[in-house]
Amino acid sequence: MVKFLSGVTLILLSFCSVATTVKLQSYSGDTSLPHNLLKAALERAGLDYSHPFESDKDVANTRIMNEVKSGGMDVMWSMTSRELENDFQAIYFPIFRGMMGMRLAIIKESNAELFKGVKSLNDLKKFSAGQGKVWPDTKILQHNGLKVAKTLKYPNLFYMLEGDRFDYFPRGINEPWDEIKRHEALNLTVDRYIMIRYRAPVYFFVKKGN
Repeated sequence: MVKFLSGVTLILLSFCSVATTVKLQSYSGDTSLPHNLLKAALERAGLDYSHPFESDKDVANTRIMNEVKSGGMDVMWSMTSRELENDFQAIYFPIFRGMMGMRLAIIKESNAELFKGVKSLNDLKKFSAGQGKVWPDTKILQHNGLKVAKTLKYPNLFYMLEGDRFDYFPRGINEPWDEIKRHEALNLTVDRYIMIRYRAPVYFFVKKGN
């Protein structure tokens, strides 16, 4: 962990050396690993940072990307994709060490046995997943023949699942329990039968040339 943090600090110094304040995609109360790692690296480097979207905790990915491209934001993080690495400069440290590629499904409590008989990819193709429209995961799932319902707004996915717009919401292994707790009125649960796994490194990204 020490080596990882030191490496990130060195890279951040290179792209932030002329910046007075580094603008982050997160909000000040964010408890996620990328936010805490980046904050610690910036503090060690003696750099100030701000949160342009402090009042909007659910800002759309498309807006975040546009802000980084325009210079309204300095650094974001995302699961990587060919398109992202073409459009932005990736900092090649896998923040979650591959954990985001281990996907557990959020499902409705009333469908707790939904995947009990699923033993193969073909079995899973009978069901539809919910995903963000521009998420790299979406293309991965579709490339493997899975049905995907899409939306631009992340919060919509929980209500779409509750409203039977799709059957399951695949999440990184570290994500679903906190998300269910935040949406406890919707009676959701974590599937206990299957895990979907694929390569999904999460990187920090900055504007090309920054």
